[in-house]
Amino acid sequence: MSKKTILILILALSLTLAGCGKKNNSEINNSQNDLNSFLNNLEKVQQMSYQEVANINGQEMITQGYVKNNKIRKETSMLGQEVVMIINQDAQVVYLYMPNQNTAMQLQLTALQSEDLSTPEERKNMIDDTCRETGKEIIDDKKCLVIECQQPEQKITMWLWEKYGLTLKSIMESNDMSSTYEVKNISFDDIDDSLFELPVGVQMMDMPDMLNFDPEL
Repeated sequence: MSKKTILILILALSLTLAGCGKKNNSEINNSQNDLNSFLNNLEKVQQMSYQEVANINGQEMITQGYVKNNKIRKETSMLGQEVVMIINQDAQVVYLYMPNQNTAMQLQLTALQSEDLSTPEERKNMIDDTCRETGKEIIDDKKCLVIECQQPEQKITMWLWEKYGLTLKSIMESNDMSSTYEVKNISFDDIDDSLFELPVGVQMMDMPDMLNFDPEL
């Protein structure tokens, strides 16, 4: 794998961690519904698996995600490479694991300047006092609130599953970018803890080593 390809993979995965910052939900007030009350009364999802289809400026990326307590695993294919991202919020670390090369790199979560993680459960933290409920719709037989947020630099529309508050769909539009995220195949079945650990025998590398690594040698 070329150095340029590795850099692109690391940058793209890092961007998936970039949150929009938690907002003050107590400021949310809508004449028809109190979104603040809705969010506060939701039962927090302790574990789930899901598939997310992202379309960013016409480029599609499919991610298989797993969430259990404060740990997250994301599996995707980028530039022809299988990439796994494991996030441990308690330890504040992120592992970027490339199974085909049996290599991994550890990063500090705080170094990525992330406050919110891009999961269906956490994405509702984008709701702030610019948001209002515009209606209700059904997605995959799930009743959803439709929330629109008109912010200075972008417009965000979210479909929140009424039962759990999971964001089943979101559309973000700005002058130079349009992105859509759709969540499918949600399961609340038990997830094995081993999914959130690196396999035994993985070669740990730092950034310089990763850039110089050549699996053909």
